[in-house]
Amino acid sequence: PGRGVTIGRDGAVQCSLEDPACCDVAPPPSENATEAEAAFTCGQQQFWGKCDEPWLIEGGFCRYSCGRCDDDAPPAPAPPPEDGGGG
Repeated sequence: PGRGVTIGRDGAVQCSLEDPACCDVAPPPSENATEAEAAFTCGQQQFWGKCDEPWLIEGGFCRYSCGRCDDDAPPAPAPPPEDGGGG
């Protein structure tokens, strides 16, 4: 497997069964990361609630673990504005 692809505990690359092209690509470690921090997996990022972090989304990291395999799909239409109902 390529560098940055998440490897499961059993040594398998973690990819979507529905979309085999959607695999986890772990974010690169920061410049000051310790060896332990450099080994953080996409599963850990998801567990820690990092899936909505802009840097994770914009970088295309951890798509499988974060449930973003449909990112290529067009965005859902915006809901209609609420009337406000005052009066």
